[in-house]
Amino acid sequence: MFHPNQYFYIADKAFGIYFQLYELVPYAWGFPYFVISVFEVQDMVVDDEAFGRMSY
Repeated sequence: MFHPNQYFYIADKAFGIYFQLYELVPYAWGFPYFVISVFEVQDMVVDDEAFGRMSY
């Protein structure tokens, strides 16, 4: 369901992925989003990239 222009944001030690209205669920449910902790994916992150520096 992800696409090349996926909406996301970076927060304190986490990043969020969100979808537009009607993309996954009805309007009444609001904007669906998923927050993923840096520590949950730290084994997959390259240290010298921006997201890798957040895990320290």
